[in-house]
Amino acid sequence: MGNLFAIACLVLPVLTTFAVPAAHAQEFEGTVTMREIAVEAEPLIERMGGDRERLFALSVERLLEEAQEAGIDVADYAVTYYMKGSMLRSTTSAMPGEGESYVLVDYAKGIYRLVQPEQRLYVEWTADSADVPPVELDDETVSEESEARIEPIGETRIINGIRCTGYRSTDETGTVAVAWLTADLEDLKASFTRLAELSESMGDEEGNAPVDRMLQYGFPVLTMALEGDWEPEFSVAQLVSVERTPLSDDLFEPPAGFMKISMREMMRRQIERP
Repeated sequence: MGNLFAIACLVLPVLTTFAVPAAHAQEFEGTVTMREIAVEAEPLIERMGGDRERLFALSVERLLEEAQEAGIDVADYAVTYYMKGSMLRSTTSAMPGEGESYVLVDYAKGIYRLVQPEQRLYVEWTADSADVPPVELDDETVSEESEARIEPIGETRIINGIRCTGYRSTDETGTVAVAWLTADLEDLKASFTRLAELSESMGDEEGNAPVDRMLQYGFPVLTMALEGDWEPEFSVAQLVSVERTPLSDDLFEPPAGFMKISMREMMRRQIERP
């Protein structure tokens, strides 16, 4: 689900002006933690005797064992979301080079912030930010999205104590995703649908990933995706915990005394960094 959660981990080098999605009736307040794993696919496929489908049958534990035995580097990290009404805060653990940065989004105001505590500053941009250039989707991208096929697998499972129904997605790029979705977390589904819409409208190339499109069928408890690229990546996203609890509004604001800079200024600093 790195697709859906990439917006929480990265500052997009190029962003588009975005429209804030309309408010949804159901709202989630509390925290959600997801585990994200990504590995190079080809060595694993070789270990599966060339059968790509066997990857989707691997448990998370077995996937990590296979990757270790194959000597493959594994990206393994957790993303925690704090949600309240139209506000979201996300933190990512074990992301090399990311430090203690975190992301704040206010859907109602159309404000996106990247907070960098080590530098005591935050980057902010909005729906009408003049220094954020628009990104246009080409015809090929639109075609690929429209040709994506999502079909039920016809199987249900209990995953982490949650009843899930399986779905499979394929698109013109050859990317295949298998997701186990639940209808028991409707408030979460609504909140993450807004996040997916925001990610897409901001020009995030991952924003149209299969797992994002599957949100219409339920909230993903476990997702496995195999890219169709010439150097494919196999990724897994698993719901770890959901806690409904009241959250303070202060959690969704940058700390007092931090300097605010624009996206243009942040990009300039990145270029000038030795």
